[in-house]
Amino acid sequence: FVVVPIANPDGVAERKRTNANDVDLNRDWITQTQQEIVHLRDFYLQHLDAIHFIDMHTHNEQQLFWIGTNDNYEFAEAYSNELVADVLKRFLPTKDPSLNYSWITPSISAGTTVNFFTNNNMNSMLIENLNHTSHHFGDGTILTMRKIGIYSLYKAIEYILKARNNSNLKLVK
Repeated sequence: FVVVPIANPDGVAERKRTNANDVDLNRDWITQTQQEIVHLRDFYLQHLDAIHFIDMHTHNEQQLFWIGTNDNYEFAEAYSNELVADVLKRFLPTKDPSLNYSWITPSISAGTTVNFFTNNNMNSMLIENLNHTSHHFGDGTILTMRKIGIYSLYKAIEYILKARNNSNLKLVK
């Protein structure tokens, strides 16, 4: 496993989505004008033999998770269902499992890493977690998002490895 812990250190330092040049790096994958993207692209292309690429970062929507893929919607959906069920069981046992805790999309906008991976025939998935230190539910429940982010990455790796050994779970279509 190889992890790139922070692809946008300027954005992290300034607590914003854009880098020091005020460019949204998640939308720069077509033009690749920013050094951070050029370095990531070169790094990814050196690892074409990887089983799966996971782009994980935060979002500002209402759901706990936003999961996307360009190459295998069924895999992303199955992972999302398992992740949400497990997170609810572990961290939110009193929450109604029928509510919408994740959003899954079968296509990702053209400028993202997942689109880059797809164009280069690389299995990939996008996992976005809420962009908050914690998420407060109406009933007073507080969920620590950093813990959930790390846990969702762990579950993604576990699910990918499980899919490699299970003919019913296909990494690719």
